[in-house]
Amino acid sequence: MNTGDRYPNPHNFSRSPVEEVFCSLEIEDLQDNVPQVSVFVKAPYPGWNKIRDSLAASIATLPDYRRVSGFTLRYTDRFLIKESVYHQITGEIRTDLCNQVQISDTAYEFHLNIPNPAMKVQIRSWYDTNAKPGWILVFTVKSTGNSAGSRCEEILDWFDSAHAEIHILFDQIVPAAIVDLIT
Repeated sequence: MNTGDRYPNPHNFSRSPVEEVFCSLEIEDLQDNVPQVSVFVKAPYPGWNKIRDSLAASIATLPDYRRVSGFTLRYTDRFLIKESVYHQITGEIRTDLCNQVQISDTAYEFHLNIPNPAMKVQIRSWYDTNAKPGWILVFTVKSTGNSAGSRCEEILDWFDSAHAEIHILFDQIVPAAIVDLIT
């Protein structure tokens, strides 16, 4: 991967908020003899390069890349903060970045218009009151139209771009005070 100016530098969190990462490829006319390609990584977060390597190995098992019809990349982050802090954060999210829809008292959905026509981005945010109370922030990027690549490297490029988009949105949405807690 050529990081250059195209992709942001990795975060250097001592305690990564990433709870899980999910990558998948949709395959047209899926038959029993064609493997479904997905990569699911739970915490601790190993970093994008290790996930990318695992994804590349899975993609390499495909007999025909032309049958790939779409992609999904989802990051789920958990921040161990109090519910009162969560409500303050959601009230401060910049509305110029997205269209915010309140789903319930503690859940929001954000729809973003990004300049890349090959991607659709959705962000969900809620406060989880279960065993590990905290702010859950889920970034999902899906391909739009015919984003399929004819080579493994083209498919990985889409995932690299989707990862970069999530990285940038994380930096724009998560307040500096919360980032300070995990650095």
